[in-house]
Amino acid sequence: MDSSTANIHPSRRFASLASIAVFTGLVGAAVFGPWFDILQGNYWAHAGAITMGILAIGGFITGLGTLFGKAGLGLGALTILLIGNPWGGLLVPREFLAEPMATIGAYMPNGTVVELLRSMSFFPEASTGHLWLILVVWALIGLVLLALGTLRPNRTTTHIATRDPELVA
Repeated sequence: MDSSTANIHPSRRFASLASIAVFTGLVGAAVFGPWFDILQGNYWAHAGAITMGILAIGGFITGLGTLFGKAGLGLGALTILLIGNPWGGLLVPREFLAEPMATIGAYMPNGTVVELLRSMSFFPEASTGHLWLILVVWALIGLVLLALGTLRPNRTTTHIATRDPELVA
């Protein structure tokens, strides 16, 4: 990571991620629910689902970024965008996808949050516990990656210090 992001404490990263997820969940549920009338049902449940989805996706990408730097951010973004979006059943029902893609996509956080919002809007009596569990697991994976990234020694400052003759002397 570059020097501007290397010094950010992981608790600040998590606090930023959590506050952005809550804010975006509340605003997203307001826009898609009462404003555009796309989501039917309980506003707070939809806000919680959007919040949890953002926390799961953002936690995974942030955790990989903390652990592996810019390469981790790229890997996380590519995983979510190139695997999660097309295989998660966002645009078509999961039943229309080929079998390995549909199964993998069912466990990706972006496909899960869309399925959760669909279930809550159109099938309010359907069980959604397994979908919440998938999102919680992804959020916990992100937190574990974030914690592992903090345990890794910061090689950027060591590398800079050995190259600058004034700092060595």
